[in-house]
Amino acid sequence: MSISLRIPQPNDESGRTVRFPLVLATHALVSGAEANCPELRLSSILGLLRFWWRATSPLSTSSNKLLDREVQLFGGPATGDDKSNQGTGCFTASVEWKGQDGLLGFKSNSRGKPGGNLESFLGYGVQKNRRNGLLPGLVGELTIRFRSNAGPDSRAEILRAVEYLLHFGGIGLLSRRGLGSLQPSEQTLAKDTLVSKLQALVSAVSQNAKTSDIPTFSKASRVLFLPEEAKIGRDALHVIADDAVAFASFLSGKGVNGVSPDNIFAEQRGNQRAPSPLFIKIFSYLDGNGAEVFGVLLTYLPTTFVNAHENIMDYMGSLVECSAETHAIQIKWSP
Repeated sequence: MSISLRIPQPNDESGRTVRFPLVLATHALVSGAEANCPELRLSSILGLLRFWWRATSPLSTSSNKLLDREVQLFGGPATGDDKSNQGTGCFTASVEWKGQDGLLGFKSNSRGKPGGNLESFLGYGVQKNRRNGLLPGLVGELTIRFRSNAGPDSRAEILRAVEYLLHFGGIGLLSRRGLGSLQPSEQTLAKDTLVSKLQALVSAVSQNAKTSDIPTFSKASRVLFLPEEAKIGRDALHVIADDAVAFASFLSGKGVNGVSPDNIFAEQRGNQRAPSPLFIKIFSYLDGNGAEVFGVLLTYLPTTFVNAHENIMDYMGSLVECSAETHAIQIKWSP
């Protein structure tokens, strides 16, 4: 099945406002001025969109053109002798949630299995119900309002960044490990349709970029979908946590220690820890009976700081193969 990319249309008469319905698949740890009061601030939204804009931009990350274009879109301080490279950007954004926040609780999954692996995977900071956040199933709306200086190309680039955030990213603390997984809420897709949509998104950008010093979609990227058919997003997250723990054990014989995926690449910058190149996202879809279930989307965006080894799939593949039932679907780039 082939799905073409659709640029969302403005939702108001001015033609400057576009709204994206959202839903959370997993608990999101976001906070503002008060640490225990969940809030997704404008600066956080802009930071996320900057990240996914860079990850999908055809511009070279080593070129000044990338920075110049980023300032035009997102704003930035004055630079250069003539102070010409500055501005407020071409849009503003906001998110409105419809629901309540609650405490994080991952001590066991809905099947009554112990949650030790997941607690270890997420880290000490979220254990023992000590963090407040946005609850799974919470719906919201992301609103993008373009300024009068936003031309068609600028609008298309920002809307593209939103699409990739919703399909590959998350919000808040530990979003690379599966917390804060959000997705479009307009319609839950069947598995084959979702896979086709993801493939269309990957194919739209992978041919444009090479591996760089920041995470970008490139021909070295890998995307895998594990259709776990979990009843709730937390159970799908348990699966990948168990796999990660098993994978860490698998690597122990090679002198690699640690539970979380980012530890595997910690030595690639000498003594400095590098952010994980693996993005874990929980995604809902419809099973064969039309019921909503949850799977795991793994997006691997290596950088020049990550040793690609002989075969990048050694990492992704071995992680998946630690599962008792391997049924991962590879989302391949297609010209």
